[in-house]
Amino acid sequence: MHNDWIGRRDYRDFLVALATPADSPVVLFALKVDGVPIAAKLATVDPVRLESHIDVYDPQWSFCAPGKLVNEHCVAWAFERGLDFDLRVGDEPYKREWAPLTCQTTTWYIATGWRGLPVVARRRAVLWSWQLKALLRRLLRRGRGT
Repeated sequence: MHNDWIGRRDYRDFLVALATPADSPVVLFALKVDGVPIAAKLATVDPVRLESHIDVYDPQWSFCAPGKLVNEHCVAWAFERGLDFDLRVGDEPYKREWAPLTCQTTTWYIATGWRGLPVVARRRAVLWSWQLKALLRRLLRRGRGT
């Protein structure tokens, strides 16, 4: 995922502040090699579930599937505490290994004021560009006969 806010110091500080209180519902799981994180998951915990929000891994370690290892640990951690493990919405391929059932979802972006209009317009433009890229890929594959 690429966004201008990912990697910004103020976003990092926000996440650290969110997870700092001892009673915070936010948890961070990390897989480290020699003290260096190679994969992590930011999740929230409530009385019935562990909900996965952000997953990251170092691409240099992709050959050993560090994201999958963190996920397996989180599933075990949740089940040990009698919690459901919620992968949240989205049809990312890795989720198919864990969830036998799927459902269609719809996301609506609605501006509730003047300041929200540019945000919604930008988001719509990003989504439209993704849809256009997907359409072009399908057309190119069809043209190649694959």
